Amino acid sequence: MDIFSVLTLCGGLAFFLYGMTTMSKSLEKMAGGKLERLLKRMT
Repeated sequence: MDIFSVLTLCGGLAFFLYGMTTMSKSLEKMAGGKLERLLKRMT
């Protein structure tokens, strides 16, 4: 594996993690307390 492949892998992983974090924050804003109450009721 050459250096370009390693950098591509690291860049892809960083982009994926950034997307997951952004999606998580957006879902929390959208759902608000509804999701939290639902999870408390289910568990």
